[in-house]
Amino acid sequence: MNNVTELRNQLSEIFYGLRAKTVDHRDASQFANLAGKMISSAKVQLEYYALRKEQPNIKFLVSEDGKTKPAINIPVKTVSTGKKK
Repeated sequence: MNNVTELRNQLSEIFYGLRAKTVDHRDASQFANLAGKMISSAKVQLEYYALRKEQPNIKFLVSEDGKTKPAINIPVKTVSTGKKK
C-alpha cells in the first residue's frame, strides 16, 4: 500500500472480512496494529514539520492521483515550546 487512502481501503476490506468470517481475528489484529504504527509515524512527521513551520510533503499522505494535495486534510498547528519570546 502506497498511501493512506489505500490503507483505509484495506482496513475496510478486513473489517468486512471479519464480519463475513473470512478473515481470522488474529490476522486482522496484526494488520490493525501495523496500520496504527504507520499512522503514528506519519503523525510524528507532521508534528516535526509543524514545529519547523514548514508545509509537509509526505508521500504516504498524498492522494492516489499523485498530486501533492494531501489525501486527508490535517491542519498544521503551532506547538508551543514553552519558551517566551
